[in-house]
Amino acid sequence: MSNRMNSLYHIGILVPSIDAAIERYGEIYGVTFRPPIEVTSCRVVQRNGSDAPFTCHLSYSTRGPMYVELVEAQGDGLWSAGNIGGIHHVGMWSEDPKTQAEQLLAGGSTWEASMYLDIETIGIVFVRHQGALLELVTDKLRAPLIEWTEGRAAHVMP
Repeated sequence: MSNRMNSLYHIGILVPSIDAAIERYGEIYGVTFRPPIEVTSCRVVQRNGSDAPFTCHLSYSTRGPMYVELVEAQGDGLWSAGNIGGIHHVGMWSEDPKTQAEQLLAGGSTWEASMYLDIETIGIVFVRHQGALLELVTDKLRAPLIEWTEGRAAHVMP
């Protein structure tokens, strides 16, 4: 795969309240954020055994990279309130998240979750590598995400 440092594009922070976090982190980082949106994945499989549709309530900073993503905590598993504190994950673009995750797993990393674009196509994989949670995001989402963060689209998903 290509130089992975060039594929880093955001840090994700899990927060208890998206609206309060937008104000707080805007002041801390000196950035503005997009209005929060809901993004639904038709299927999310987590290490805790959950396999169900999943809706995230999130916002992104308007400038990047590195973008700051704020994700409101919910439910059990990877996005639960018990995981609030510090940086939740580091987001990276990936030509093939599933294959890249398999390579990391072969090296001793731990799989945490997979988000699907449709019932069969994995679009995002979360892998814990040496303590850091990596979010491997398909390049297919790059253009829609950038258009949304720059205010040229109303939503991340087309």
